[in-house]
Amino acid sequence: MIDDNELEHLIVQRYLDKLDLFQSVEHSLDAKASLKSIELNKSNMGMLPDLIFLDLRMPGFSGWDFLNRFQMIYGNIVKKIDIYVISSSIDMNDILTSKTFDFVKAYYSKPLNKAQLIAIFSKYKIN
Repeated sequence: MIDDNELEHLIVQRYLDKLDLFQSVEHSLDAKASLKSIELNKSNMGMLPDLIFLDLRMPGFSGWDFLNRFQMIYGNIVKKIDIYVISSSIDMNDILTSKTFDFVKAYYSKPLNKAQLIAIFSKYKIN
């Protein structure tokens, strides 16, 4: 999860723990550092996430900056990484623009709720 608000991390992690979803979750307050980690590990499938929850509105290197840079390296990454945008923005332009990126699977307004997390998890659950 990439979000500059630590409270958002706490809320999502509590849901995940309570529902026993996504056993290994990494949290980052810094989108630029997260992107750098992906770039450094682009050939190491075990070091790459299955999905990313991404906030759009962060100071400095924003979620938009992340999406644009991620798009440039996406074809060189050995593993498909899906991104779920989670934002406080309800601006229709933000919603529509985020969905122009093929790897963005959905846009959710904050805060994420239990049903949304279960729906996302069900797409990645290994039976």
